Amino acid sequence: MCLEILREIDEERNEVIDLTQKLVKFDTTVPDPPGSPPVHEEDCQQWIASILQKIGFQTDLWEPNPEELKKYPSFALGQDFSHRPVVVGILKGSGNGKSLILNGHIDVVPTGPRDRWTHDPWGAEIEENRIYGRGASDMKSGIAAMIKAVEFVKRANIKLRGDVIIQTVTDEELNGMGTIACIEKGYKADAGIVPEPTGCHEIWTCCRGILMGKVAVTGRAGHGDLNQLHWRDGGGVNAIDKAALILQAMKNLEAEWRGRKDKTHSLLPTPEVHPTLIHGGEFWTTIPAKCEITVDVQYLPSNRDSDGYGGEVKNEFERAILSASQSDPWLSEHPPSFLWNVDLPPWEIESNHPIVQTILESAAKSTVEARVTGLPSWIDAAFLNRYGNTPSISFGPGNPLKAHSVDEYVEIDDIVKATKVIALAIAKWCS
Repeated sequence: MCLEILREIDEERNEVIDLTQKLVKFDTTVPDPPGSPPVHEEDCQQWIASILQKIGFQTDLWEPNPEELKKYPSFALGQDFSHRPVVVGILKGSGNGKSLILNGHIDVVPTGPRDRWTHDPWGAEIEENRIYGRGASDMKSGIAAMIKAVEFVKRANIKLRGDVIIQTVTDEELNGMGTIACIEKGYKADAGIVPEPTGCHEIWTCCRGILMGKVAVTGRAGHGDLNQLHWRDGGGVNAIDKAALILQAMKNLEAEWRGRKDKTHSLLPTPEVHPTLIHGGEFWTTIPAKCEITVDVQYLPSNRDSDGYGGEVKNEFERAILSASQSDPWLSEHPPSFLWNVDLPPWEIESNHPIVQTILESAAKSTVEARVTGLPSWIDAAFLNRYGNTPSISFGPGNPLKAHSVDEYVEIDDIVKATKVIALAIAKWCS
């Protein structure tokens, strides 16, 4: 039966290619800032729902209620789901079998300057066995692979005892609230596969947590063309200059982490501290009275607090910044303030978990070399594990280094390989 599935996928590989191209052609850029008008997420989700119905899925398409999601630490102020539905399809098994969730996000990051692309970001052009376009790797090829995998299993007349649940969600690139909406509705399974771009040779069983926060540095405005009095005599204080001290404190904290055992993990790199945005100043001839630094701080599963989040890491970060501020007379009396906006929790499952072994066996039967590893970034599998009571892993097509990049692409052979592995995993897990 396995050989029949693999042969069918090879013979009909153009179906997977075509589905990937059609998905890429939908502009489903995540609204930024949250609450901004969506582009074509609704069109894309309605189209996916129609495909699932043709395969035999019962579908549920709805717009999540933001009020129900505000209790989660990663919820973003202003986030809205109007014309941004979530889709869940259920293919019922005959009973007494293990269920499986296949979860993929349709939202993609902005393209950036279009003139830097040599291919149309929404063109899904094929060149040298690659499909180019925003989301080709992250992760519309993964969605195509998981949908077609189920269809190929059905064509092989394999009788599934367990349910197969397909979820296509929004907002993974922002904070995972699309998957949270599925969990809030009660969707869960015995295991989950999230076909993010692992290059078809890695199985992600863990990821780091991510904190997004802001450090606000206060100065004092003054005329930028005039020599200022000492600040104790009312002179101006340049908030951008003071922010430079904060940036150095972040580098020092990161360097300290590299030498600490509690910041090591067998499958994940040491967490880092990245300033990612800086906003400061009011006018070009005015000494800036404020400067705000947005930071991206990662943390390991072992660094979680008692609630499973990054509370202790936040405290450590703030202590380091405030301690460094004591060396500066102005900052010691006008310390920076902190605002934490997003806390995406880490996840980890054992490498010997049955769903991990199922993927490894399915990869071997598909002549695909795969190994267990971890993801330094964050994906929706963390929420499936954390809140959905669904032990989940990630395996899918595409090079993660091409995600979010100019001229993003996916190797067509990767899509075919992923479809094979996921199809065999479905047949084994749910039969």
